[in-house]
Amino acid sequence: MGFLTPSPQPVEPSEFVRLSFLDRVRILSTHWVDDDFGTPKMLYVVYTVKMLGLYLACGILIASLTSDISFLHVTSWWDNIVVYQKLAVWLMLLEVIGLGGAWGPLCGHFKPMTGNIRYWLRPGTIRMAPWGKKVPLTGGDTRTVGDVVLYLAVLGSLIVPLAVHAENVAGFAGQQSIPGWTFVPILIMMPLMGLRDKVVFLAGRSEQYLPIMLYTFLLSGSFVDMVIAFKVVIACVWICAGISKFGDHFIKVVPPMVSNSPAMPGKFIKRLHHKNAPEDIRPSSFSWFMAHLGGTSVDIVIPLVLLFTTNIVVAAVAAIAMLVFHLFITSTFPLAVPLEWNAFFGFAAITLWIGHNPGDFAIYTSPTRWV
Repeated sequence: MGFLTPSPQPVEPSEFVRLSFLDRVRILSTHWVDDDFGTPKMLYVVYTVKMLGLYLACGILIASLTSDISFLHVTSWWDNIVVYQKLAVWLMLLEVIGLGGAWGPLCGHFKPMTGNIRYWLRPGTIRMAPWGKKVPLTGGDTRTVGDVVLYLAVLGSLIVPLAVHAENVAGFAGQQSIPGWTFVPILIMMPLMGLRDKVVFLAGRSEQYLPIMLYTFLLSGSFVDMVIAFKVVIACVWICAGISKFGDHFIKVVPPMVSNSPAMPGKFIKRLHHKNAPEDIRPSSFSWFMAHLGGTSVDIVIPLVLLFTTNIVVAAVAAIAMLVFHLFITSTFPLAVPLEWNAFFGFAAITLWIGHNPGDFAIYTSPTRWV
């Protein structure tokens, strides 16, 4: 493939449509081994600019405009907890709007590239109530005007903590935090939205970001406890991600993910993940190694080290390892393209553990004792 041109088609479309289903699967799957999605490399640049510009740069700029940090001085914000908080809220807003993961052509969204907000603002579209027959006032599968108003309330409630100026943290010079009360609207609106339509709730990665907001609200009076809670939340997400990789299914994820990486040079490494590509594209033993030692083990072991260590050197090495881990995942442009999510978690590893010494911010040192 070129920068502006896609890779050559393995079969002409007029011939492809006449083939049997199994022949189509064989052609497309073997083609993916070497040429992945086959998209022009320019598209990867678009996604990278979106991640670095729309998410990171705009998110840090929003934090700088609503706090005492300086956007142009990295030393003023890389370890400031307010940037971590603002980036979490900003990412949740982008996800709910439809500008985060699952955006654009790499997810089959061409015209238009953004779907979420256009769909959820339209009465009459389908919604999915998780417990419609059990929870009163949530039944049905048609979006109403009330659902649209509730969705607008979710968007508005996410803007509140982004717009409110941060507060200085007593006893910690230079540290700032979003006032806890600003999260009350989203802590109410998003669960209500989830009862009416679980898709909106899940699209915002609420199970990961709402705990950050909840702990900011509950622990704003104790900065040490709040930071430790943030560490526990992030570590739990990593560990649960590792547990979800148990089984043979994840071995089948790694080969197509590696083949999809525009940063992967040549065909050798791509084919190394298959038994004998293109004749036999079942996962190889090397794929097993990368999946479970390079993926599952990293997702579980290193977060446990981060969670329990009080040594800054050990924490720094482990945090950098998690940053490299997320950078690698980002470089593969995995299906659903969760680039911003990986950027946030890579940043979280650095700011929460290197920026906040585990000797002072560990579950052992918490004023209320986590263990």
